[in-house]
Amino acid sequence: MAIKGRSHSENRFYTNSKDKNKHPPTKVVIRRLPPDMTLETFRDQVAPLPEHDHIRFVPADPGLAQHAFSRAYINFLHMDDIVTFRDRFDGYVFVDKQGFEFPALVEFALYQRTPRRRARKPDAKSGTIADDAGYQAFLQECEQPPEASPTTWEETLEQIEKRHSELKENQVITPLVTFVCRRRAERKEERRRKEIERRKEETRKAKEKLSKEKREAREKGRHDTKESSKLRGVGGGR
Repeated sequence: MAIKGRSHSENRFYTNSKDKNKHPPTKVVIRRLPPDMTLETFRDQVAPLPEHDHIRFVPADPGLAQHAFSRAYINFLHMDDIVTFRDRFDGYVFVDKQGFEFPALVEFALYQRTPRRRARKPDAKSGTIADDAGYQAFLQECEQPPEASPTTWEETLEQIEKRHSELKENQVITPLVTFVCRRRAERKEERRRKEIERRKEETRKAKEKLSKEKREAREKGRHDTKESSKLRGVGGGR
């Protein structure tokens, strides 16, 4: 798909492009470059480059093994420069660090678009901080002398209590806060009531167990007494 004569892929590009007469292709791709080549090395070997507004170098993919090649894309500004570049480097033999030769292939890129360079809009607020009301108030506050700090712990304690009381007075209690506080108090009271009931139940069970043990002990004592009496009666009869 070299630039010499129009190839099938190039004809397809022209067929699919709506602006083929208004915008002829200006972006070319140089294929089959050495795998270890870099953008700096490529620039050095093709220098001087004609006038262009875009260049992109794609390193080789090591996973492709023997089919791994680097490639470069250049968008020229003048059609004559494209022909000149083609005549110089289409079939030009590049040599890698190991001495292997790689004949290059120059052709039109199927995708002719290039990244747009969008100019950033100037910030309307840039350099206007000196006119900002908040900044001016901050400067005025910084220029004021610092308040005298209390010298004794009593004065410090009084200031803390004063601020605490002011916060309490200025505190706004919303219906939601009231509801949450009420629910929290109800849950706390419910937990306390359940704890009291649990302790009462444990005390009742402990008393029942103790009474049962005492009752069993008395019954056992009576039984032992009866058995002893029977044994004595049998012994006296003999």
